[in-house]
Order: sequence, then C-alpha cells, then structure tokens
Amino acid sequence: MKPRTSTSAKPPAPHPSAAQQAAYAHSIADLELPKTTLTKLAKGSIPDNVKMQQDVVQALLRGSTLFINYLSAAAHDQAIARSGKQITAGDVLKAVADMDFGPSDALLPLLEQELASYRALQAAAKSRKPPAKKRKAADASETGDAGDAGEAAADEEEEEDEDEGDEGEEGGEEGEGEEDEAEENGA
Repeated sequence: MKPRTSTSAKPPAPHPSAAQQAAYAHSIADLELPKTTLTKLAKGSIPDNVKMQQDVVQALLRGSTLFINYLSAAAHDQAIARSGKQITAGDVLKAVADMDFGPSDALLPLLEQELASYRALQAAAKSRKPPAKKRKAADASETGDAGDAGEAAADEEEEEDEDEGDEGEEGGEEGEGEEDEAEENGA
C-alpha cells in the first residue's frame, strides 16, 4: 500500500520584497533618543533633591520618541498637502497647531521665537564668512594671473583657518599674520 500524501497545496514561497521589508524593518526602540541626553535634560528641569527612577526615564524616553515620530508624521502630511518633498519649519509649526497639543497660543509663540533666533544666528554666521568663489575671483582680477591667484587664494584660506583656530587663544601677538603676509607678497 502506498503512503498517503497530502492533497492540500503547499504554501507559496515568500515574495522577495517581503524578505527585503523584513531586513529593513525597524521597531520603535530603534528610533529612541539617546538615553543619557534625555536624562540630562530631564534632570535639568527638576530640583536637585529629586531622584528619578529607572521606569520614569523609560517612560520619558518612549513618550518623547512617540511624540517626535507623531510630530514628524503630521509635518510630513503638511508638506504633502502643499506638494512639497521636504519638511520645512512652517510645516512643523502648522503640525503643532493641528495636533492640539496643549494651549497652542503658549507653545507656538515660543517655537516661532526660537526659530527666529536660530535663523538670526545662521544669517550672522553666513555673513561673517564670504563665499570662497568670490574671493578667488577678486584675487584673480587683482593680480591678472590665474596661477598666482590660485596660490594667493590658498594662502588666504590657510591664514583664515589659522585665524579661526586662534580666536579662542589668548596671549597671541596681534599683527603676526600681517608681517607674514607682507613677507609672502614680497618674496
């Protein structure tokens, strides 16, 4: 007598994309913020005599991770609504207003103020350092020789790098760079 064989069909082989999805699947734990950073922030906002238990730190860690993910998803929806591909600061501000997270009249002005101060700092940093292309073009027009202009621009960039590194140091002699520059131009 022959052994009985199953008449049911074998399950289909998994689709290749399923294996790829499994390889790139992330859990919420993979997206958590650094625990030490969050602990420092939390301890900075409570009195010194208060101690936090481990479960409190875990709750803050998971709650902040979920909030950030929810906020980024809401901001992404705002970006898609305006047919954008990237999330902007305006998208985040609109998402905070739409989320009804506490009194938005208290949170939004604070966020807008912080955004304005951040943009002012970025603008100040950008205005301090002129673009390298404009400096090289100005050097080339002054000397009239492209080979010397490239060397002069490289020398200036080195001097600027040295100047930036020396800003925090005290006791350096002022005018040293000017003497070196004069020697290089004379030689």
